[in-house]
Amino acid sequence: MSGSDTRYSEPTLKGRSSRSSRLVVHAFLLVFGLVLAFIIGGLIFNYQPNYNFYFALSFTLFLFVFAQCFYELGGRKTILFLVISSIIGFGFEVLGTSTGFLFGKYYYSSLLGEQVLGVPVVVPLAWFVITYITFSLALSKYSTNRIGKGVNFSGMKIRSFILPIILSSLGTVAWDLMIDPMFSNLNPPYWTWEISPSTPQLYHVPLSNFLGWFVVALIVLTAFVVSLKYRGKGPIKVLARTNTWNSRIAYILLMIDGAVANEKLGQSIAVLIGIIAMSAFLLITFKPTKREQESPMKPERTAQFNDSK
Repeated sequence: MSGSDTRYSEPTLKGRSSRSSRLVVHAFLLVFGLVLAFIIGGLIFNYQPNYNFYFALSFTLFLFVFAQCFYELGGRKTILFLVISSIIGFGFEVLGTSTGFLFGKYYYSSLLGEQVLGVPVVVPLAWFVITYITFSLALSKYSTNRIGKGVNFSGMKIRSFILPIILSSLGTVAWDLMIDPMFSNLNPPYWTWEISPSTPQLYHVPLSNFLGWFVVALIVLTAFVVSLKYRGKGPIKVLARTNTWNSRIAYILLMIDGAVANEKLGQSIAVLIGIIAMSAFLLITFKPTKREQESPMKPERTAQFNDSK
């Protein structure tokens, strides 16, 4: 093998691996969309999907987000994000169910499976799923947002992440405006709130819950960014590459799911507020870009985080 062949063999393999990883992300998103379409069809045409389909829906959504996070951040940062979001999410869920802190007082039914300290073991994973989808979109908004590029986080430029973190937290709350009214008013409910009739609420969900979601998402994302800052010296690549439309499609599918389910429950106000909030987040995070093809002949450069906003 010639020297020129050796020089470009590794980038070529890396490019193929990247494309393969992206295909895995597409595949999980497709399966999630198909399962969701079947479940939504049951709501519209009055047939009852087997319970296993609901489990498959949650499982494939988690696999999609994990694969998307792995593709965009890389393996180590994916595990870091998963651990941080799950631990912080679980801690605040325990506080909420035991004291009512931040969210208001509530308790989970047995529908979500095994519980630890009153919190189903699957719930912390929901914090990983939704905070990463919104963070993916918010980061892409403020980066160069080109295939094969990355976002640097260096020096003391934590302020560069203030807007993406706030925006992502608002996108998380927008999703919860659909989810909490839906799951707490099913028959039987997945969780139940202990509130008085005089408490400001949205279909039996205290408004304090949505503030709590914003605060917890803010803490999760801030903890992740700060952990990257102190992992080492020099620039740290946050996004190895962007895959914005996959996150965008997933967020849209979640909006459709919440809208149909809440409308079926007769909760039109939740539908209206949820669609407006989630659509606003999608609109704000939309950034038309020129797609650049990855080339094995060109060394991959690292895009700087846009700190001019």
